[in-house]
Amino acid sequence: MTRLLIIIILTLSFYINGQAQSFVASPLMEKTVLGNQYGSTLQFQSKKGHSIGVFYQTTISNEYDYSGLVLNMRHLNYDKLSLYSFTRIGLANARFFVVAPAIETRYSINKNFKLGGAMGIRAGEASIIFRLILEI
Repeated sequence: MTRLLIIIILTLSFYINGQAQSFVASPLMEKTVLGNQYGSTLQFQSKKGHSIGVFYQTTISNEYDYSGLVLNMRHLNYDKLSLYSFTRIGLANARFFVVAPAIETRYSINKNFKLGGAMGIRAGEASIIFRLILEI
């Protein structure tokens, strides 16, 4: 699975590289019915704010893990606030194909740091996601 994700990211990076403005790295914490999950994302971001990348998250006890592809699309931008769709597509526990959509609001602290909060659906229930976003 990891090799497939690397191949997909490298292939898409050639397409996005001409438009890419920055890399985006972010640790995240998600509260779901499965418990708290912690992880990170690494993405390529275009000039328009759209991004594609990979993510990995797991519980502290490594009981549940979730990894795959992450897609972001900026819909609104007002001063220091932005509204994004935040979609994760991947495998949970290396067995189950999962699509987890969310709506994310980002607050820009400065040019490189942003705080993100999202509401989404995971395992058929609501989930809350918090991220610290670093643009490199």
